[in-house]
Amino acid sequence: MTLADLRQWLKAKRQTQDSKLQMVQLEAKLNLENKETEIALLAEQKKEQQLLLIAVSIIGVLLIDFVVVLQRNRCRIERQKADLANLNTTKDKLFAILWHDLRAPVKSLGCYFMLINWGALSQVEFVESVQSLNIQLSNVHDMLENVLNWAVSQLGGMRPQQEKIAITSVIEEQMQLLVPAAQAKGIQMEGQVSSETQLTIDKNHSGVMVRNLLHNAIKFTHSGGKISLIQEETGERVFIEVKDTGIGMSKERLAKLFEPEKESSRMGTSHERGTGLGLVKELLEANGGSLEVRSEPEQGTTFVVGFEK
Repeated sequence: MTLADLRQWLKAKRQTQDSKLQMVQLEAKLNLENKETEIALLAEQKKEQQLLLIAVSIIGVLLIDFVVVLQRNRCRIERQKADLANLNTTKDKLFAILWHDLRAPVKSLGCYFMLINWGALSQVEFVESVQSLNIQLSNVHDMLENVLNWAVSQLGGMRPQQEKIAITSVIEEQMQLLVPAAQAKGIQMEGQVSSETQLTIDKNHSGVMVRNLLHNAIKFTHSGGKISLIQEETGERVFIEVKDTGIGMSKERLAKLFEPEKESSRMGTSHERGTGLGLVKELLEANGGSLEVRSEPEQGTTFVVGFEK
């Protein structure tokens, strides 16, 4: 091999090595570009995943908020339903009180006017009737005003507004109101309660309770009978008994006395419509009182109301 051939061979070999080096460099550059592209794609995917995660988190939070709001609304609706049910029950009780308390005195007034229209009264009886009518109208007016004012205050529920009162004033007021109904049956009413006896109670509630117990006693007492209100004290409690000489009750009826839904009320001795005593028991318990009933057929009935001193 000549020197020229050797040089030519060396030159060709050098060119081949340069070509391989270029190919390696190009390949390395291509690989680098591919890796950069992959990294960019991975970064873009990661960004998209982060955005998706944020979106899912926001949606989750909104769903949780929605569920919480929905639950709160449901609870509020349930409370409103309960409040409406209580309000409706209170309304029914108030109407029952108005019907029960106004029916008897208004009916009694109607009887007086009927006798006057018929001319069945003498001049002296007419004057006495007018005086009695004035007293009854005044009593009915006062009672109606008190009951209506009390009804407005109780629309949110039968909540007692307790104060210390002389219970005799309440008893005398209610007895006076029911005198015509008692006189119509020749029933004697007497009170044996000390004027010094004071109870912490809602005054309107006490009026409703006394009125209901007296009215109930009048209904189930025969003509010519007697109703007594007697005070007893034992230790730290004061008891007021409403005792009548009426038709009494059997043990079976006594057991269901405060469950009017299980047994219809009885008619009175003059065919008066009976009224449930559940309201009396409810008002007593709301004012911290107790109620006991003692009765036997044809031996009269005694309602015993108890309060702490």
